[in-house]
Amino acid sequence: MNARANLLAGAAVIVPIVVTFFVLRFLFETLDSVLQPLLPYVFDRVVPGLGIAVLVVVVYLVGLATRNAVGRWFTGLTDRLMGRVPLAGTIYTASRRLMESFGTAGKIAFRRAVILEYPRPGLRTIGFVTGATMSETDGRSYLNVFVPTPPNPTSGVLVLVPEEDVRDIGVTIEEAVQMVFSGGVVTPEGSLW
Repeated sequence: MNARANLLAGAAVIVPIVVTFFVLRFLFETLDSVLQPLLPYVFDRVVPGLGIAVLVVVVYLVGLATRNAVGRWFTGLTDRLMGRVPLAGTIYTASRRLMESFGTAGKIAFRRAVILEYPRPGLRTIGFVTGATMSETDGRSYLNVFVPTPPNPTSGVLVLVPEEDVRDIGVTIEEAVQMVFSGGVVTPEGSLW
């Protein structure tokens, strides 16, 4: 039992590092393989590491372009086209929603992490406040709380909850997202509430 726990703990540290390394290596090598044949015409020599610099510039320029009308139109077109491709569409849509849930164009989607009784009294779950809604019936303000479904935090339910029925938790939004994304495997130290 102790050996298994140690193996799992070690894998939890090593796997994300290895995955990050291979993704960055793939991007670097891909960009370098495209750029290196062109460099003798521009610089008259090979420039190692240019792939990473170009990747940063490309990401910046795409972000800059998507903030104007033509960029938003192109992004919408890309979303519609990618959404129609059977397997790639699912991956693209999930990745896009995940990135949007953390905020786009300087707008933070989650305002704070809270804990509430859901789906029934006695059970507690983590939710993220995304806004507030006023009820015309009773004149009260309700919090819009997004309750994600682990391990995919891009899907979930929206619950309208009175302010007094939620408690702020003692962790950052990022720590709460990590806890939800890992299905509770990654838990912040200390008490949540």
